[in-house]
Amino acid sequence: MIWLGKVVGGILGFSLVGPVGALLGATLGHQFDRNLQNIGLLDSDLTPENINRAQWTFFETVFMVMGHLAKADGRVSEAELNAARTIMDRMELPDDIRKVAAGFYSQGKQPDFVLEEALDRFRADCSRRHALFRRFLEWQMECAYADGNLPESKELILQRIADCLGIGRFEYRFIKTRAETEQRLAEERKHKKRERKFRNPAIEVMQLVQAYTLLGIPVAASENDVKKAYRKQMSLHHPDKLTAQGASPDSIRQATEKTQQIRGAYELIARVRKF
Repeated sequence: MIWLGKVVGGILGFSLVGPVGALLGATLGHQFDRNLQNIGLLDSDLTPENINRAQWTFFETVFMVMGHLAKADGRVSEAELNAARTIMDRMELPDDIRKVAAGFYSQGKQPDFVLEEALDRFRADCSRRHALFRRFLEWQMECAYADGNLPESKELILQRIADCLGIGRFEYRFIKTRAETEQRLAEERKHKKRERKFRNPAIEVMQLVQAYTLLGIPVAASENDVKKAYRKQMSLHHPDKLTAQGASPDSIRQATEKTQQIRGAYELIARVRKF
């Protein structure tokens, strides 16, 4: 019953904190319904009540720890706030629930916030679901790199998170390598965007031809063929597949760079052809 999260989340959310809680429960339930099977929360040993508790605890802990990380170097930057907003966008949170998330974020910044207590509750309520713990660490790592680097104060917290959730050093390095690569590529995209207005038209034509070549299609390909080729190439080179196969950090980094190149090629073609 894939709709289970929405129904249980809404009913129990209302019983806990009223209408806003119902909206939060239904929202989180919807997101979990779309991802439960991937993160192992539809296993038969979890009751609906346990699923609901896992949703709430995951939501709460994500933003509290995010706030704690942001404050680790003494100040919260605009880039770190934007990173938190990006996670809210990814969770498709409505405005009312974004305010609840912001409240948890502020709690995490307080001096009396105890990281281990929050993580212990998260680990207990989510029944040792490793895939969910990994996703949690990936989001925290992404936000920790928001300013473009990873200060020691934040890395120490990330390592404590990994240790508390049972994520080994080898897997931790995988996640860190991928976050570093994503951050570097994001900076490169910003740099290229700033330079775009100064490009030589002849160079842009050459880049457009290279984009078609990268997708493995002719310049005369239809819009539908361009989109199909893009999806195919992303599927072939996505780093998640290599991660699942236990590939090396270098392989993960190369796959991440490849998918960014493929995405850039598609975006260039789509911009020029206006679709």
